[in-house]
Amino acid sequence: MTCADTFLTSTNHIYDECQHGISTLSRIVVASPSSLTGDVRTALVPALYGYWERFFKLTFSEYLRSITVAGLPVAQVSPSLARLRIRRAALTLENRAKGQLLAAVDKDVLVAARAELASFMAQLTDIDALYAAPLSFTPADEWIETDSNVRFKVLERTCKLLGLSVAEMTELLSRAGLQLYVRLEDLVDTRNKIAHGEVIHPMTSERWNELQSFVSHLMNAVQFYLHDALERDEHLA
Repeated sequence: MTCADTFLTSTNHIYDECQHGISTLSRIVVASPSSLTGDVRTALVPALYGYWERFFKLTFSEYLRSITVAGLPVAQVSPSLARLRIRRAALTLENRAKGQLLAAVDKDVLVAARAELASFMAQLTDIDALYAAPLSFTPADEWIETDSNVRFKVLERTCKLLGLSVAEMTELLSRAGLQLYVRLEDLVDTRNKIAHGEVIHPMTSERWNELQSFVSHLMNAVQFYLHDALERDEHLA
């Protein structure tokens, strides 16, 4: 099974789960008394956003997990993925060295510092060995950061770190008449204003349908692009 096949199999379940959840939100609105539907729509916007953040986190994690399962050597993958993996290894060694040096402050600092420095330099061979070792992003979800909200800049930064381009997702959405940057910022801002009590008023059915439709199109575009990127072997050098 190829990386693309592995990714599609796992993310189809994620997509179905999130799409089912979004459909359930709309059923909740329909089942509400007509006098309350506007308020119900407003109250459910944070949950609608939540499905987008969940899909983002899990789907990009599956992208990395699918590459990990392939067992490719670091030297064979794209420079972006190699840098991401090596950078994490270097930070781990740096933090370990700092912790060891801080623990040695109450001892003979100079002797301890020299010993720890020598140890740190020796551990650099572990980084060099990574180039011949299978590429691993385990656990995959720890490599995907959502920050406080998954805005456009978070999506763009994540794509850049993985050697991908947000431009293709933008193009996919534009075919449906949707502007990725504008619509995603609108979704996040609307969610925040409601969640933090800044704006709470009944939401129209047109506005709700607009937000719901965008999230569904966005999930579809993300899954399609990541699968296509794996099929085109964009993760390889």
